[in-house]
Amino acid sequence: MNQLRDKLIAAAERLRRASEEVVSVPGMQAQAQAMLDRADRLTANRFTVALFGAFSAGKSSFANALMGDLVLPVSPNPTTAAINKIMPPTDERPHGTVRVVLKEREAIEQDVIRSLAVFGLIASDLDGALAELGKIDVAQIPPTAKPHYTFLKAVTKGLPEMAAHLGGELLVDMQAFKGFVAKEEKACFAEYIELFYSCPLTDQGIVLVDTPGADSINARHTGVAFEYMKNADAVLFVTYYNHAFAQADREFLLQMGRVKDTFEMDKMFFIVNACDLAANDEELQGVITHVEKNLLSCGIRLPRIYPVSSQTALLARMHEKGKLAASAEKVYRQRTNTAEGEPLMPA
Repeated sequence: MNQLRDKLIAAAERLRRASEEVVSVPGMQAQAQAMLDRADRLTANRFTVALFGAFSAGKSSFANALMGDLVLPVSPNPTTAAINKIMPPTDERPHGTVRVVLKEREAIEQDVIRSLAVFGLIASDLDGALAELGKIDVAQIPPTAKPHYTFLKAVTKGLPEMAAHLGGELLVDMQAFKGFVAKEEKACFAEYIELFYSCPLTDQGIVLVDTPGADSINARHTGVAFEYMKNADAVLFVTYYNHAFAQADREFLLQMGRVKDTFEMDKMFFIVNACDLAANDEELQGVITHVEKNLLSCGIRLPRIYPVSSQTALLARMHEKGKLAASAEKVYRQRTNTAEGEPLMPA
């Protein structure tokens, strides 16, 4: 561990020297600053791993597998989902502390007016926009507009409780955190959520960022996602085995292909989640080839693709901790081909 620490500090020093060399070169100021930022992260032993993917790709399940416990609940809707950051605990923010940063009222207002416009309705402020909601014929809402309606209903339901807190932040416990993730009427008001949580991942100085789905209707979500992608030390793009490379994946990655020159592609890793659904190795390889071809069509060459089963990995971690319920143990035995009464495989 000390050898690794020495290597990180040495790398940080090299980055700082390189930054000094190029900062005066015209057009290199941004690169020089990026080197300094990377050097600071190396010195502080702080690294960011960002998760991307469509809403139903199983990102939360994958994040839970990385953390080794059922920490993140599943968000009910990509429209209302907030950015979740899993952070190493500090003296000021001990294990289990949650910081919820809430959107400004103006940001909520813009999002509501934008979603209302999908239904051909116009408003100039938040209250006026929500008053228009009753004019929408629910029976006539097309599938593409349903996420917008869900968002509008969530804001209407949650605004009385959340209005006084907009633009501020809340410190809450784990139970309240799950409400902010899983309840649409709360989640839609969160700009981002920081969970300070001790686990093998964060104990190594890694910050895990779980972004809203690539299919989010929120235009700001996409912009924020690309900022995280650009600044992260590693980027994991998660797609789901049964619908690997869905339309939302394609649109997001096409955009990424256009801006890939702004970050290093060698930090990108593509995850095919739920590979336990494969009937055999041949079928699994077929899905991986399908993903590979589609990535190439988006301008992404020689991708590193890894099939995983986040559910099986999480079951293994839960077994290791002695927290596996009887029903879950049965599933784990099936996944690992372990007969009843035989010792289960360790994680």
